[in-house]
Amino acid sequence: MTQSHDSLRDLARSTLEFYARFGVQPQVSETIQNFREEVNELIEAAEIGTDHDHIAEEAADVFVTAIGVCAAAGVDVERLIEQLY
Repeated sequence: MTQSHDSLRDLARSTLEFYARFGVQPQVSETIQNFREEVNELIEAAEIGTDHDHIAEEAADVFVTAIGVCAAAGVDVERLIEQLY
């Protein structure tokens, strides 16, 4: 198994653990709204293009919120990882 697989699983599990820690069952409509906001923030950061750390931070937020959308939609983490690779 490669390091990228482990890192991706860690990110997905961490996201799901965040929801569990606060007793939150993510809802599709809410996670989609959050995802859209994060995508827009990434687009804005990329269009400005001067702060690479900020762009990377916004991209990371997109990854995490995409996992949240999948979780809310009932997609198993392993299925998500399989599709990426």
